[in-house]
Amino acid sequence: PFQLPPGFYPANYPEGELPIQRMFAYSDEALRALFDRMSRQPGYANTVFIFTADHGSGADNEKYKKVPYNFAVPLVFYSPGGLIPPGTDERPAGHIDLMPTLLGMLGYDKPYFAFGQDLFADTLPARTINYMGGLNTIADSLLYLFNEKEFGEIYDYRTDPLQHHNLAPAFPADNADMHWTKAFIQQYYRHVKNRRYVVPEPN
Repeated sequence: PFQLPPGFYPANYPEGELPIQRMFAYSDEALRALFDRMSRQPGYANTVFIFTADHGSGADNEKYKKVPYNFAVPLVFYSPGGLIPPGTDERPAGHIDLMPTLLGMLGYDKPYFAFGQDLFADTLPARTINYMGGLNTIADSLLYLFNEKEFGEIYDYRTDPLQHHNLAPAFPADNADMHWTKAFIQQYYRHVKNRRYVVPEPN
């Protein structure tokens, strides 16, 4: 929430530069209360909790007003029973990776349809895609801005988050990330057009 819900908690949380920043303390306290209650429930140790958000909420830092950082949201997997080893991962990931990751954790071994990948198991290069004036691919440290005709802008988003140095003019005309982006777009539109989202049964 952007505004503190009345009657839930004291209204003495610290102010920030943006209205939503005051709510971080509220969210922390709400999560503490939730987990205090959840920890006493049967099955708590066998539960996987996922924390994420559906979009960003503004920023007081110029870096977080640019792609891909304006899409940056938490993506946290928590397993009280130790199913997931502790640690952090700086590879790009997206919400389309949630289902394959959970199926991998469940040991699901049947074919299924997904655009994402298992974040804990796949050896494929880590990539994700989003839409902001075009379909944009985030791969390793590179951001490819694709206007559905060409990759007009390419940036090293880790070292150049404000996008001052466009690498596209001196970049090779084709590489694996570009092929992946075009293949993703083709497959996406093909499946949407045909309304085909399941793996065909074997004959």
